[in-house]
Amino acid sequence: MLWHLSVSCRSSGSRRKNRSVCDNKIMRSGILKIVLQLCLVAWAVMSVYQCGKSDNSDTVAAVGDRLLTADEFQWAYELAPRSVTQLGSDSARLVVLQRLINRSLLAQEGIKKGYDQDSSFRKILNYYRDKAITRELYMKHVRDSIRISDTDFEWAYEKYRTTLFVQNFRTATKEEAVLIRNVELEIPHTPINAFTKTRRLESYGPVDVVRWNVINEEIEDLLYRLPLLEYSEPVFDGKQYHVFRIVEKETEALPRESDFIAVKPTLESVLRKRKEHQKAFQFVRKTMVPQNLVIRAKTLNALTDRFWEFFRNSDESLPRGQEFREIQSLLTDDNLLKMELASFTDGSFKVSDYLFYYRLNPISINHASQAAVRKGIQNAAATYIRDIVFARIGKDEGLDRRSSVAQETLEWSDKLLAAKVKKELLKDITSMTTDSSLYRDFYLDSLDRYISGLRKNTDITINKRLLSEIPVSDDGMNRKIDFFATYIQ
Repeated sequence: MLWHLSVSCRSSGSRRKNRSVCDNKIMRSGILKIVLQLCLVAWAVMSVYQCGKSDNSDTVAAVGDRLLTADEFQWAYELAPRSVTQLGSDSARLVVLQRLINRSLLAQEGIKKGYDQDSSFRKILNYYRDKAITRELYMKHVRDSIRISDTDFEWAYEKYRTTLFVQNFRTATKEEAVLIRNVELEIPHTPINAFTKTRRLESYGPVDVVRWNVINEEIEDLLYRLPLLEYSEPVFDGKQYHVFRIVEKETEALPRESDFIAVKPTLESVLRKRKEHQKAFQFVRKTMVPQNLVIRAKTLNALTDRFWEFFRNSDESLPRGQEFREIQSLLTDDNLLKMELASFTDGSFKVSDYLFYYRLNPISINHASQAAVRKGIQNAAATYIRDIVFARIGKDEGLDRRSSVAQETLEWSDKLLAAKVKKELLKDITSMTTDSSLYRDFYLDSLDRYISGLRKNTDITINKRLLSEIPVSDDGMNRKIDFFATYIQ
């Protein structure tokens, strides 16, 4: 599927040759295709989170006035390290819950200290709230609208039962592809991709063995509908042309109803993923085309130069997305921070906005070359702007008033406040000794004593029955995946 979304870059003044106007129209089919793919992947992961959430919102523990729900526990358990979940069901559950209780105690202390009134805290919390709204938008417009018909199942099962032996003739020009199609030019078979298996048939030489759900869906449909021994029309993959020919087919014996029932869950899973992919793409396109997203080439080039200067001189082993040393000098450059990186119908996106999103949700930047860094910044900026637009639409539709959004915002508030309290405690520790080797032991000891004091002054109750009954992945439930990496600095 070729995706096209009109987004342009504009710049004034002279440019280097490799930063031409033509080059800056990166969004028309290249960058936005990648960004849309990122969007679909991100939304697919979000859907795993929503789908896996328990409907049981009973209280598993009360920490003062703060009620910890079964949903919160379930989510925390899925993100717990294996060193905890391997302790045995009862012990692991208790450890996870005690960590939630400790976090809640620290968060309540953070509120008493007024950390929740800090403007930077509110800005970060709103970011995570917007993420929750975006998830609800996805559920409403994409996942909840998916329907799989009997015809879908029948066609998928027919393909599931059939193995194709395919010749693939690949060429760089359409003219040659037409000649191949008309049997006026012969060239050798080329594997469809690196993952397809090849078999040698006596009459045809090497051919690809194609089964259901192993190649691109559009090519798959074309092949399964192609009559035996006929050549397909030329197919352009964005780089080269292909002409396909089915030379043999193998179909399983007439199936029994029990055979279909046995594989139906597999068929449904694949069909749902494919339909979600298509629905999500359609929704993204419908939403973002009217935004007329424009990347400012002058700002993009300036930001690229600064990133590249760091990457070029840095140690290749530097762990990405942890210390964010590549942006430290940018945070004090007021002129650069104020520059507009992009404009869109709903607003403007400055360098300062980019750095804010980059620190909270760092999208990996390939720093193999300056051009790769530039493309990485382009992709990330467009993705962040997409998130802003989706959150705004969700609010317009009242999705911010859903209880799931409120609950998730509360959870993030606890995380952020607890982290702030710990950070201030660490500051106190570092002021107590100049021996950095003692920091960790001092900190852990002080944190334990600090939390013990909070526990003594707080009413804590645990619903042990509910705690033992909450379903988790260790009991057979599908393991959840976090939507995005979080780094707060």
